[in-house]
Amino acid sequence: MPLYAFLASLILAVPVYAVLYATSLFIPMYLILLTIGIAGLSLFLQRSKGFWLEEVFSLMTLIVGTACFFIGFAIAPLFVQIIGAMAIFAVFQFYWADVRVG
Repeated sequence: MPLYAFLASLILAVPVYAVLYATSLFIPMYLILLTIGIAGLSLFLQRSKGFWLEEVFSLMTLIVGTACFFIGFAIAPLFVQIIGAMAIFAVFQFYWADVRVG
């Protein structure tokens, strides 16, 4: 990782952390992280047209969205995790209902 990318991530991380900390006093942190994760992943899916590895911003959107979604899902209460797991299984069943193995 180049030094400028590391320094840029540090410069951006401190204000983002401060905003997230101040916001988490009113809104639970898992909702903020899940929202950022879902928004980042949907933005990545809209921007990627087959050459997503060539674009740094698309790849960063994918990484940050995935990390925020997993961390938000991990710290969420149990009922939110169960509802999220059921939603993920419903989406899988909807998209791959016609796929046959073998």
